[in-house]
Amino acid sequence: STLKEQHRAYLESRKFDVDYIERKYDLRGTFATGDLYAYRIITPIYYKNRIVSYQGRDFTNKQKIRYATCKPEHEIIHHKKILFNLDNAKDDTVIVVEGIYDVFRFGDNTVATMGTSYTREQIVALADRYETIYTMFDPEFEAQKRAKNLLMDLALIGKEAKNILLDSGDPAEQSDAIVQEIKKDLKII
Repeated sequence: STLKEQHRAYLESRKFDVDYIERKYDLRGTFATGDLYAYRIITPIYYKNRIVSYQGRDFTNKQKIRYATCKPEHEIIHHKKILFNLDNAKDDTVIVVEGIYDVFRFGDNTVATMGTSYTREQIVALADRYETIYTMFDPEFEAQKRAKNLLMDLALIGKEAKNILLDSGDPAEQSDAIVQEIKKDLKII
């Protein structure tokens, strides 16, 4: 296990099954690295079973930058030109969320844009691969506005998508029971 006690404690505090997500998403942990990637849980970003980038989440909640993504010059594919978890979203229905931790909660057939902003390449990837697309961004006004813009952009290229507005909290904060209920309602395995 590359995750040490402090990394695990952070993930447990967010009610994640640490052993499962560490294995499933190949998580790694850092401490004092002397750079932007210190004290983080590093999530490799896979595309076609190959690591093409990564993102690190500050587990101390004390750093100015909460999420640090791989520097563009070190990425094989820029993280905003693909979607996180694409390799595990093989059905024709997908949920699009903002962040990696939202994917950790909702699992397979969920992809992340890695922020509320999205790119043309991400829209094309969604339109090319999926018949049914749901957006599920955080409930805050700005995030919902971006989710609705994504729906409109997909509609412009002939794809119908629907927005899911959570009653409270972001997708990563939902209980397992709520996650199962949502996935069952959407017929997502």
